[in-house]
Amino acid sequence: MKLRTVITENFVLLLVPALLVLFLIIYGFVQSSLYANAVDSTKKLSREAQLYTMAYQANEPGDSFAETAVPVASYLATRFDARIQLFGPQAELLADSERDQLPLLASDIDQAIQGKSSYLFLKETASPVLFFSSPVYEGETVIGSIRFLVDLKAESELLRQLTYVFATVFVLLLIVAVMTARRMSRSIIEPIDDLRKMSHALTQGQYANRLPDYPYEELTRLAGDFTALADAVQHNIRQLEQERGEQQTFIDHITHELRTPMAAIMGYVELIPKLEAEEAARCYHYIERESRRLLRLVSNNLEQTKQKRLEVQAGFAMFSLDELVRDTLFIMQLRLDQHGITVQTDLPHVFVLGQPDQTKQVLLNVFENAVKYSDAMVLTISAVSEEKQMCLRIEDDGIGVDPLVLEEFTTGTQTLQTANGNGFGLLLCRQLMREQAGDFVIESDETGTRIQLRFRLANQTASL
Repeated sequence: MKLRTVITENFVLLLVPALLVLFLIIYGFVQSSLYANAVDSTKKLSREAQLYTMAYQANEPGDSFAETAVPVASYLATRFDARIQLFGPQAELLADSERDQLPLLASDIDQAIQGKSSYLFLKETASPVLFFSSPVYEGETVIGSIRFLVDLKAESELLRQLTYVFATVFVLLLIVAVMTARRMSRSIIEPIDDLRKMSHALTQGQYANRLPDYPYEELTRLAGDFTALADAVQHNIRQLEQERGEQQTFIDHITHELRTPMAAIMGYVELIPKLEAEEAARCYHYIERESRRLLRLVSNNLEQTKQKRLEVQAGFAMFSLDELVRDTLFIMQLRLDQHGITVQTDLPHVFVLGQPDQTKQVLLNVFENAVKYSDAMVLTISAVSEEKQMCLRIEDDGIGVDPLVLEEFTTGTQTLQTANGNGFGLLLCRQLMREQAGDFVIESDETGTRIQLRFRLANQTASL
C-alpha cells in the first residue's frame, strides 16, 4: 500500500467520527431545545384550558363532567387549534376533538388523575406527538383531566432540514478533507521521492544533484543535510583518490630511492666470499655505509609522512561550540540516563576555531570518564569568553580523579606511553586540544572534577 493512500485514509478515518459526534451533539441539543419550547408553550395553553374547564363546570352545577366534556373539548380545540381529549376520574376517555386513532398512552393521564401535570412524547408516528395532561378540579377533588395532543411536525421538519444541511456539509468537508490529505501527503511524499532519486544517483557516482527548497522548515533542513552528505561523500571520495595517488607516488619514490643502496649492499654481499680479507673488510665498510644511508632514507620518508599528516590535521575550521556539545550529549544521553546523571547546560551560541572532529572526540572522552569513574549525579556545562579565547567548563559532583592519575597527567610527557586507565584518555584529550591551538586543563578533589577546554574565539558569532 502506498504511503499517500495510508495518509489519506487515516485522515478521513479521523475526520468522519469527529463530524458524526459533532452532529449528534448538535442534533441532540437542538432537539432538546425544540421539545422543551413545545412543552413550555403547551403548559401555558393547558393552564388556560384547565381554568376554563373548571369555570364552565362551576356554571353548570347540575351537569356531570362527563356531560360537559364534549362541548368543552370542542370549544378548547377551536380556541387553541389543537387536539383536545378529556378523561374521567377513572382515566376513561370522555371526549376527543378528532377521530384519528392514536395509541392510548396512559402514563400521563395517571399522573394527571393524581393531581400532577405530566407529558410524554409519541415517536412512533410520522412526526412526534406531545401528550400533555393536566388535572381538572371540582373544589379539592380531581374529577378528570385535560390532554393536549400537539403534533410536532414543524420541529420534526426543522430537525430533518438540519440533517440535510449537515449531510451536505459533511460531504463537502469530506471532499475538502480528501483533497487536503492528498495535498499534505504529496508534500511529504515528493521530498521522499526526491531523496530516493538522489540516493540512487549517489550510487551511480553522480554527486552534483541538488534537492530543491521545500515549503516546510523540517523538509528543508532534511534536504540540506542530505546535500551536505552528498558533498561529504564526494569530498571523501576525492580525498581517497588523492591519497591513493599520493600513496602510489610515495611507493614509487621510496622504491626508487631504496633500490640503489639495496643493490649496492647485495652486490657487496655477493663479492665478499670471493675477496681477500683486506678487500672483504672494505666491502663490510661499504655495506655499513649503505645500510646507514638506507636507514636514513626510511627515517626521512617516515618523517615526511608524519609531517604531512600533521599538516592535514592543522587545518582549522569555524564551528558552533554549543551545537557540537549538544550533538555529543545526544550521543551520550542513553549512558547518562542509565547512570542517573543530570546534565545542566548554560551555553551561548558561539563559534570557535578548531577541529570539530577532534573536539567531539575530546568531549566523548570526558563524558565517558564521568559515566565510568566519577559516580557523579550532576554534570554542569557552561562557557565563558576570556579575551580571545572561549573556555568550555565541564564540572561534576563526583569523587574526583585518582590522585596518581592526576599527578601523571600534570607531570607526564606528551608521549602517552605511561598513562593507564582513564589517564590515557586525559593525555589524549590534552594532545588533541593542543593540536588545534587550544588547551585542556583539569582540576579535581573530593568535591568533584572541573575540566576546562580552551578554544580560539572566532570573530564571527551567532549574530552573523
